[in-house]
Amino acid sequence: MEKTGSMTQAADNLYTTQPNLSKAVKKLEADLGMAIFKRTPKGLLPTKQGADFLERARSILEQVDQLEARYRRGETERISFSVAVPRASYVTHAFTKFVHSLGSTGGMEIDFKETGSLDAVGCVAGRDYRLGILRTSPPQEQYFLRLLYERELQHHLLWEFEPLLLLSQDHPLARQETIYERDLASSILLEHGDLSHPTAARSAGREGDPLPARRIALYERGSQFDLLQAVPSSYIWASPVPQEVLTRCRLVQRRCHRKSERYKDLIIYAKGYRFSELDRAFIAKLTATIRELGETEYH
Repeated sequence: MEKTGSMTQAADNLYTTQPNLSKAVKKLEADLGMAIFKRTPKGLLPTKQGADFLERARSILEQVDQLEARYRRGETERISFSVAVPRASYVTHAFTKFVHSLGSTGGMEIDFKETGSLDAVGCVAGRDYRLGILRTSPPQEQYFLRLLYERELQHHLLWEFEPLLLLSQDHPLARQETIYERDLASSILLEHGDLSHPTAARSAGREGDPLPARRIALYERGSQFDLLQAVPSSYIWASPVPQEVLTRCRLVQRRCHRKSERYKDLIIYAKGYRFSELDRAFIAKLTATIRELGETEYH
């Protein structure tokens, strides 16, 4: 009911009837000696005490889920981890190192989803994923911060970066001493399409910029590497990429002389959620990767 604001909708979601759910809520309120919900013009909303109760209840349920995942089928070393992230090579690079550090024994259940920012919010708010990484540009930032507040999600800044050109080593501009925005006119722009939010598709464009004449919207990160390698005239704006990935894929990253916005990647998680040891280990790998990238010089 907290999510839907409606007793009827909540009952449908729980595959029960509205009278049965209403009766159960009233009994719980009677046992607690307080009102959990109040009726408002906007629907059912938690009372102040109710909101505190629901937050604590969520925390307990998450701990129960973790215990069940850990000891399911008697596997005392079962690993359970989930995260929804942007299509970013540095994130995948850190995730790979994280998984490698887990070893090869014991049970494992890991969900790693590359997706758009709005979907990442939905994954974490719906408790399908414990962690998320939200990528936002200045024009989108207030929208997403308001959305996080409405969905009762917390966040902290992972890092802030300037988008760089990602090019094939064979791109005509790869060895040019200085690149200006006008030099890209004849190249093909690759973009991460994100149909979930109308302003998110312009991966590094600025508000009001005209669409380039030659562009391809992609929805799989792997496709960008195939195109960059096979079509040397293509390029994409990207967060800094680890040198190991650049070398393996025969790519280079270059600065472009233009007025550029700085993007932010935020770690997001449910209000009251406490990081597990695995969460902290993954974030540590992310932080280490970011630190290494911060020491790289781009021309």
